[in-house]
Amino acid sequence: MLLLTSFCTLLLLVVIRATHDEDIVKIAEGRLRGSKMVSFRGREFHAYRGIPYAEPPIGPRRFKPPQAKSPWSGILNATVEGTVCSQIDLGTEVYGGDEDCLFLNVYAHNNGKRSPVIVWIHGGGFIEGHGGINITAPHYLLDHDVILVTFNYRLGPLGFLSTGDSALPGNYALKDAVEVLRWVQRNIESFGGNRDLVTVYGYSSGAAMAQGLTMSPLTKGLFHRVIFESGSALHHWAFKPSPVQEARQVAKLIGCQSTESSSGIAKCVTAASAKALVDTLYSFPYWGVKYPLPYGLVVEVQDDDSDPPFLTQPPIQLLRKGHVLKIPALTGNTAAESAFIPAVAIKSDASMKELDEHFDRIVLKGFIPGNISDEDVREVKEFYFHSKSAKEATLEQLIELISDTTYYYNSHRSALAFAGATNMPVYVYLFSFQGRVSSIVTANINPTPLGVAHGDDLVYIYGTVADFPGGEPNSEETKTIMRVTKMLVDFALTGDPTPKRSDLIQVKWLPLLGERKLFRYLEINEELTMKTGPFYPERIAFWDNLIAKRRRGEL
Repeated sequence: MLLLTSFCTLLLLVVIRATHDEDIVKIAEGRLRGSKMVSFRGREFHAYRGIPYAEPPIGPRRFKPPQAKSPWSGILNATVEGTVCSQIDLGTEVYGGDEDCLFLNVYAHNNGKRSPVIVWIHGGGFIEGHGGINITAPHYLLDHDVILVTFNYRLGPLGFLSTGDSALPGNYALKDAVEVLRWVQRNIESFGGNRDLVTVYGYSSGAAMAQGLTMSPLTKGLFHRVIFESGSALHHWAFKPSPVQEARQVAKLIGCQSTESSSGIAKCVTAASAKALVDTLYSFPYWGVKYPLPYGLVVEVQDDDSDPPFLTQPPIQLLRKGHVLKIPALTGNTAAESAFIPAVAIKSDASMKELDEHFDRIVLKGFIPGNISDEDVREVKEFYFHSKSAKEATLEQLIELISDTTYYYNSHRSALAFAGATNMPVYVYLFSFQGRVSSIVTANINPTPLGVAHGDDLVYIYGTVADFPGGEPNSEETKTIMRVTKMLVDFALTGDPTPKRSDLIQVKWLPLLGERKLFRYLEINEELTMKTGPFYPERIAFWDNLIAKRRRGEL
């Protein structure tokens, strides 16, 4: 999630081999002309890019569910990508993109087989990113018999702004994803895809969306497996229980006369420019790096005039009640998820002073339910910093704390809850392979890696030969690429990432089976190793005990 777009843009240098051959596919909406590309290991495949999957969400369609794209006449040029959605470029802090951005891309061999389909949901904190090739290159996955679909969805206030009622229900980006899945059901067979073997695959905030899709009444029958990597709908940054405060703040900043009435806010923000809405981003709090997280999934309140809701209850409640698609899942994390933020923050006296003075707000708010006491803060600092102040903490201690509260604890809880709610296999991994590419080094944050940070694993899934010098066939990076993409495609095909053992994959990946069963996971390093227990058991146990104690005290 963290600066993932900028990082991957630098890395993924894509070479596209265009052809003059007629490469035309007919879908329900009309005809498309694509181009050809070559995969990592030399397989030619077809690319159809910039396909509109919905009408532009502008004017009266803003803050509404997407409408399926009307048919077109003639042949649509699908050799270039569509416009990205309105957002702030977090590198330059300049507004860019457009509201007319609901485009998708399809990469396929179209070889007569009915291949499994992976629908990718990009990350970016719900505020940035796109499905384009410079951050989601298909070249590694298309070594295999699989179809990859990537897409843009509405971002920031245009994708998530909500008053918590039917005036601005929210979840517009999630409904964009639903529309993509409907498009896949209508059209993917034209590309050689199997509409009965669709896997939704999301990363970071995209992972929260992917898991959210399993909980929605709108998605029944639309997909059959789910992958949520380095993110979950249970993260406090992913779900917003009281979104009206953010809506009021946006309304106030753009000069709305009414900031208390939901209908008044809705009328005002619907009339505002996209730039004015998106430019409110940095009015929301952030720490260490300039990356606010004001938006996320919300519960929708229905009335007689409401569109069908995407989410009817908080994600944890839906999991506890078993109101979730009963499908296999794959989930996991990198070994040092939040290395990036502390590595930046520790260099700033102002950031470390802010952490000391507002530790409860920066670290614990939202993560711990209810009001945060001085005793809570003392216990956390004692456990992670050995009673030192935050500014005296080591970088390693800060990475552990921020990784646990931002990712690991709720990822662990989410995997167990999903297994219990579905009674289906949930495959868990920890990606600890430290290759020659590190986001910490690439972004000039530290001269040496600080562990496998958030997004470092994606280099081995959505990259090109340019990422590693020469793409040496016997390198550890190449072996990791081949191994990880093989397991992902096998999961999409069979629901099991290791259906057969081979010289490349010699270990059977064993899943979780039920909420109270033994926790186990696959560690992905230079070798594959099955392990039991949580990733970091002492740290998980600390939070289990602290949160259980708080709940007992609130009874």
